[in-house]
Amino acid sequence: MKMGEIKGQGWVCASLAMFAALALPGCMVESSDDMGVEEVGVLSEPLLGNQYVTVESEYGHASSRQLTASCPAEKVVYGAGYTALLDTGQLAAGTLKHFAPSADGTSWTANVRMPIGYKGVWKLQLTATCAPRLSGYQIKVSEVPHAPNQSLTVKAECAAPQREPTVRATGGGFGLFDSNGVPLEATLNAMPATGLSWSAKAHNSSGVTGTLKSYVICVAASAVEEYSVTATNKVWPSGGTEDPVTVSGYCPSGSWALSGGFQLLDQLSNTMSATWRQSRAFSRGGASGWLTTAYKPPSSVASKQIPTTLKQYILCVKNSPG
Repeated sequence: MKMGEIKGQGWVCASLAMFAALALPGCMVESSDDMGVEEVGVLSEPLLGNQYVTVESEYGHASSRQLTASCPAEKVVYGAGYTALLDTGQLAAGTLKHFAPSADGTSWTANVRMPIGYKGVWKLQLTATCAPRLSGYQIKVSEVPHAPNQSLTVKAECAAPQREPTVRATGGGFGLFDSNGVPLEATLNAMPATGLSWSAKAHNSSGVTGTLKSYVICVAASAVEEYSVTATNKVWPSGGTEDPVTVSGYCPSGSWALSGGFQLLDQLSNTMSATWRQSRAFSRGGASGWLTTAYKPPSSVASKQIPTTLKQYILCVKNSPG
């Protein structure tokens, strides 16, 4: 199977590839958010052996929930998405604490925690993007020591920036671990993606020093057809709103979404802290897309009073027979 010519949303990127590859290999397509979360349709299956595998918990009052989505036999993960839902259908106020593939690539695990004293009845949904193992498939991990009460960023790379990339990133995750490999309490601030890397910025809220890890899933560039990275922006105006904001976008026609990265940026493109409510695939009118919902903490709104930009990165490939 072959999951190529590089195309973008509404225009062909091949002629720009030698320039785009220097900064964000695989063609970076910028667009504006054009839909609200209430318009999102149900998730449809991609074609030709690729599939989304969704698992969900029961509704309840648990302070945290952890799920693992496993791919069918002969398939591996290429990315994942999640959402926490109240029994009313609204988004729950959860915080993503752990989000990573298994070492062998056969499954994906997510852990979401609620604020102390949270009374809502909620469930966790996790969707893994699964497909047959492609040429060059590997999971790369980068790690740094992470002191308590500190925020750090770590980036895992498939390769250094290249004019003509030989590898592509399809998705990634993060985790904070103790010396025995046990997950610690962490709060994710951002997970921006490029065509060659996946970064994670997180705050160590465990009280002990741990190891912060970023994961990126890589495949040979020759194994993915019409690979693209679509960036969708939504301006979060100043003025103090504390309501969650959703940004959404689509893959180019004929392509499907593998995974989505995200970050909140100030006017100087510095990464700001945000609480992420969901990041998941969706489909609408036959088009494959990704959406992300974030909540800017009151302290950020009240003290900085500046406009920010919620930015989402969708990693896309074309459905194609091998």
